[in-house]
Formats: sequence, C-alpha cells, structure tokens
Amino acid sequence: MNAISDHELCQKRLAAHGRIMAGLSHEMKNHLGIIRESNGLVEDLLGPAGQELSTCCLIPSLSQVDEGPVVAGG
Repeated sequence: MNAISDHELCQKRLAAHGRIMAGLSHEMKNHLGIIRESNGLVEDLLGPAGQELSTCCLIPSLSQVDEGPVVAGG
C-alpha cells in the first residue's frame, strides 16, 4: 500500500514539474518572439546593414535556442 502511494506522489511531482517547465518555456518563447520582431524592425530600418548584422549575430543565436535543450536520456 505504501509503495502505491509513493508512486502516486512521484507521478504528481513529475506532473507539477512538467506544468512549471511548460509555463516557463511559454514565457521564454514570448520574449524571443519580441526579439525576433525587433530584429525585423532593425533590418527594415537599417536596410542591407541591418540584414548583415542580423545574419552574422542574431540569427545563429536564435537558431541555437530553437534547437531546444538536450533532454537527459533522450
């Protein structure tokens, strides 16, 4: 009986951690969306120089973020 309750407690903890991480991920993506939109504005305002800056600096960094975290055991 105790083993079952320990298992249920572990499942509830994992579910809570999953909800927290999903919320955190959502909030981070909101901020990254703002950065992407601002980057587009800089490109528009600066023309070719803005596109060059974006290509050399920002786009590679955002691509690394888009790849996501490395999942343990996955």
